[in-house]
Amino acid sequence: MAQSTTIKCVVVTPEKIMLEKEGTMVVVPAFDGEIGILPGHAATLARLGPGELRLSSGSEKTSLFIDGGFCQVSDNVVSILTSRVRELKQLDRTALETELTELQASSSSSAEGQKERAEKMDRVRAALRLAK
Repeated sequence: MAQSTTIKCVVVTPEKIMLEKEGTMVVVPAFDGEIGILPGHAATLARLGPGELRLSSGSEKTSLFIDGGFCQVSDNVVSILTSRVRELKQLDRTALETELTELQASSSSSAEGQKERAEKMDRVRAALRLAK
């Protein structure tokens, strides 16, 4: 049996399917680093962090910012479940810098509130790294 030379990438948010495309390689921002996925990759389940999702198909490249979530790899299909997806060109550096400044100035007395604030700051910093 011949091994497939492509892998399908499906990105789903609570609202809709944001991307459904074939490619030769997918790179996802795992919680603790990037994972490169090629056709024939072993079945995998990973927690995602905020960052860039890259799909390559020859010379064509697709890049999206995702807010974290989960990734499942099975039978040459990469399924990404995330709360929010944005194209890199939609990332507004000025708005992100303002949001980060506001988050840094805010405070919370509860441990849960501090954790939520830190997670939001991580997402904003990740988006800032990718904003043009």
